[in-house]
Amino acid sequence: MTNLSQKSLFALACGLVLTTSPVAAQERTVARPVGDRQSITLDPAKAYLHVESEGPVMLTLIREPTEAEQDQWVADRAEALARAQRRHAGQVRRYQAEVQAARGRGRQPERPVEPTDANFQFEPIELRLTYSFGPQNRFSKASGSVMLVTGRSVYLTELPAGRYHVYGPVMMAPNGGAFGTCLCMGTVSFEMAAGQITDLGQVTNPAAVRAATFGQGPVPMQTDPDTAVTVFGIAPARAGDEVDPRLRSYTIAPAQLRPGRRFANWFGLTVDRITAIPDILGYRRDVMIDLTMPAEPAPTVAAASETEAAAENPETASPQS
Repeated sequence: MTNLSQKSLFALACGLVLTTSPVAAQERTVARPVGDRQSITLDPAKAYLHVESEGPVMLTLIREPTEAEQDQWVADRAEALARAQRRHAGQVRRYQAEVQAARGRGRQPERPVEPTDANFQFEPIELRLTYSFGPQNRFSKASGSVMLVTGRSVYLTELPAGRYHVYGPVMMAPNGGAFGTCLCMGTVSFEMAAGQITDLGQVTNPAAVRAATFGQGPVPMQTDPDTAVTVFGIAPARAGDEVDPRLRSYTIAPAQLRPGRRFANWFGLTVDRITAIPDILGYRRDVMIDLTMPAEPAPTVAAASETEAAAENPETASPQS
């Protein structure tokens, strides 16, 4: 496969779509990249995320709020709603004056809608807890070239501890916009603990891998939605994976991936989902299936017969303790 074709596939994986956010940009906690330095010193009060890929990638995560952050968001929303309701009183007065001025002269002005708790639009709390990194500021790479497209890339990012969801290969712009692909239809989550490095594994492009198996021939359509691959995947890290020698003195734990939750496509991005991960995440049509949970054992023949008999003769059923 040529470098040019790999570059094209990388662009496809990113799904670059420049958009503007429907909510105002605000200052947020920053995901701090750990640079490619000879000596590495990590803060034991912080958590660190280790991610590999075959080339530069960008990634946005969403952290679950703490109780204090949730309370602050509720207070901020209540304050913003009160301000909107005060403005509404002035809007009503202007509306009434416009009605008087327009009486008998055609179309009447529309009455302003009163802001209520039910209809008030406020920035979702998730947008306060987004963390983006890449495609620059790599911890290490397979080549010294800044324009590297192929070859191993590693990102090491300092983050607050907590539970994170992978929002997708998305980059947040300073003006409140974003570009990339939202994994709104299916993603994974994982915990990050302070004082250790959580290894997410390797970001992959399963659709590109599948296409490469057909060589120069046409790529057949994927007809089974449960097994269809997408342009974003994760090969989970495993205990004992090789790590950069600079990190060997630190605790490194593979991310314990679980199915995540769905998020809104706040930025109007291309919508997709992470490719199913064996033993972690599967799909049944548009429903995420948690494969980390043990399957319920099938009832034995005797148990099934007893259940059927109890259903047919409820008076003979054994009393419940």
